[in-house]
Amino acid sequence: MKYSILPILIVVITTTLNSCDPPKSVSFPIDKNYKPDDEQLYKKIVRLDSLFFGAYNTCSANLDQYGSYFSAAFASPTGASLS
Repeated sequence: MKYSILPILIVVITTTLNSCDPPKSVSFPIDKNYKPDDEQLYKKIVRLDSLFFGAYNTCSANLDQYGSYFSAAFASPTGASLS
């Protein structure tokens, strides 16, 4: 019995081409009328986020400030202090 390779080749090529599609972009519209449930908490998160990423973006100059956001337990795999 002879098998035709054409159907198998079509399935392999179709599967390969479909798996190479770029991911569909997911967009979440920004609502300009956003109102947080807790305004004080929201402002605190925004302030701390700004401080953290400001230190992150300049960590070569502000390494001590950036390092202060992490627990000393992250200093080494055993949790031992480096100082």
